Parts: sequence; structure tokens; C-alpha cells
Amino acid sequence: MEAFFLTIVGSTSNKMLAVTALICAVGFSGFAISGFNVNHLDIAPRYASILMGISNGFGTLAGMLCPIVTQAMTAKGEATEWEKVFTLAGLIHFGGVIFYALFASGELQPWSEPTPDPNQLPAWKIRQQSIQRQMSIKQGNPPLSQANGELQGKGFAAFPQPKYGTADDVQQTSFYDTRPEYSQPPATDRYMHGTIEDREY
Repeated sequence: MEAFFLTIVGSTSNKMLAVTALICAVGFSGFAISGFNVNHLDIAPRYASILMGISNGFGTLAGMLCPIVTQAMTAKGEATEWEKVFTLAGLIHFGGVIFYALFASGELQPWSEPTPDPNQLPAWKIRQQSIQRQMSIKQGNPPLSQANGELQGKGFAAFPQPKYGTADDVQQTSFYDTRPEYSQPPATDRYMHGTIEDREY
């Protein structure tokens, strides 16, 4: 639609019609932008920002050349020269629309996803092994054993962890420590539920 209205601007001699067509061309450009800008997310969500930078970079170069070409085409300042400018702009837009319609795609591209590593375990398998390791620790089977002079077991849970004087005997896990270590003793004052005379100091 933008190309169509720009062609009208370049081919009409009616001032009101030219202004109206130019307004419509600029207005419909918003629909065009919202159409092809989203296409980056469709074909490659992981690299959408890179694709947007490349396409927007070429668009910026065209915007830099446009004033130079327009100045060269309107050297005399005649109305016929401006007709050629708007007609050329409409034809360029038509060319872009035809190219986009023929070659654009909204399907996820195969190169947009990383190649899976055959040596790397899937996430569910890693999580399953971690759960099995924790269950083995809770059942009293230490992951650290000595055979032929070598230490068996891997990870943080494979080594005995020091105790810091807490009364709680909680088994260590490979993810986090669940032993509570209070920074100060619990409060014993009763004045919070009474008056100031109930303080113990």
C-alpha cells in the first residue's frame, strides 16, 4: 500500500490528492514495519537481534543515500523532477514487496538452533543422576570409597563436609546446605506482648 500511494503522489497534479496519498503512504508504512520486523523472531529467535541489526543497517544506508539522490534529481526544483522522485520511491517499494513475497519465510530455520553435542547428556539425564546421588547419600551409602588406592566419586558431595557445631545432623547434598546456623540466640523478652515493665533487663 505504501508503494501504491507513493506512485499516486508521483503521478498526480492535484495538490490535495498528493498530500492525502503521501499521508496514507507514511501511515501504511507502520503496517509494513510491524510485518517484516517480527520476521526475525520467526526464523531465528536466538539470533533475532543480530538479524535486526543487519537488516536495519542496510535500511539506514539507503536512508543516507536518499537525500543525495533526491538532490541530484531535483537540481532545477521543477514539479516534474519531484514526480520522478516519488515514482522512483514507489517503484523501489514495489521491488522490495515483490522480493519479500518471493523469498521471505516465516519458518524456523535449521541454522538458528545449535548443533547438539553427542557427548553431552540431556538436562533430564543430568537431573536424574543428581537425584539418584542425593538418594544414595540419604540412605547411608557414601559416594566416597577407596579401591586400589584411588578415590571413587565425583562432585562436591563426594568429599566429607566439616561440621560447625550445630545440633542438626542433616546430610550434605551436591546443591545446597540445609543446616541452619543462627547468627544470634532467639529473643526471650516478654515485653513485646506486655508493657515495658515486663522487660528482663
